[in-house]
Amino acid sequence: MSTDPRIDKFCDALEQNLTRLGVEQPGDIVSEIRSHLLSAADSGALEAALDEMGSAGDYARQFRDELRIEDAYIRSGPKHTVATLILLSAHRLGAAIGLFFTGILYLTAVSVLVTIGFEIFNPSSTGLFTDDSGVFFLGTIASDTSAYTEHLGGFYIPVAAAMAMGFYLAGGAIARLALRLMRKKSNRQV
Repeated sequence: MSTDPRIDKFCDALEQNLTRLGVEQPGDIVSEIRSHLLSAADSGALEAALDEMGSAGDYARQFRDELRIEDAYIRSGPKHTVATLILLSAHRLGAAIGLFFTGILYLTAVSVLVTIGFEIFNPSSTGLFTDDSGVFFLGTIASDTSAYTEHLGGFYIPVAAAMAMGFYLAGGAIARLALRLMRKKSNRQV
């Protein structure tokens, strides 16, 4: 079995970085990595294994990110999913894109819910409207509504609630898809 000092140096730095990043049980992780590096050293591939891992700091950050993705994927609630996308969006493009589209869909759901309040307090200015040219829009009108025809009437609230739920669910699906894609990519790299 090899006792190459590079293994000790990498593992010590990795444990320090994992501890600094708040990863639980860094000793167990370092033991696994040490075993992998010792095996690589015995087969003459230590240099390649160390090159593949990169710096101990980068490897620790990557490992922490993978734990976050896995945790959010297992818990699967919107709070964990969106929080993970927020944390990872600073350095992962997939997280930033997923967060962008998830945010748009969640904000759309909230805006549709807000129109329900307008429908309750001012039903004549809220609904699905069309004008004479056939252009339609859903929401509220601040001006004179006589130039528009409203189509949903009393069905606006259930339709808007269903739409809000659809946007909310779509946002959650996009967030999970972003996590799944990052999870698959990282599994191929390790």
